[in-house]
Amino acid sequence: MNIDFLSICVALVMGTALGWFYFGGLWWTLKGIHQRSRPFVFLGLSYLLRTGFCLAGFWVVLQQGILALIISLIAFALVRFFLTRKIGSVNPNPVTPNIKKESRDNAHQSG
Repeated sequence: MNIDFLSICVALVMGTALGWFYFGGLWWTLKGIHQRSRPFVFLGLSYLLRTGFCLAGFWVVLQQGILALIISLIAFALVRFFLTRKIGSVNPNPVTPNIKKESRDNAHQSG
């Protein structure tokens, strides 16, 4: 199994780009899904597009060898790790805005 430095670099770049496309597209989809008239269709088409594109990209990487695929998959997973740290968690109750602690305390004391 002979893999050169250029193949490793290409695998890293491809994995990173595919990760940004997939997880960035997922974030964009979920961010704008409430504005769509048919959210299930939008979500399904987004999933098919993202998955198909990434599978095709990983197939291209696999042509360089299994080690290149493994490196690409690691880069893909690292992008997910860093994006979840950068973007953070989503508000579990997006309909109600965050209420300041003082106003919550006042509401409990007056009732």
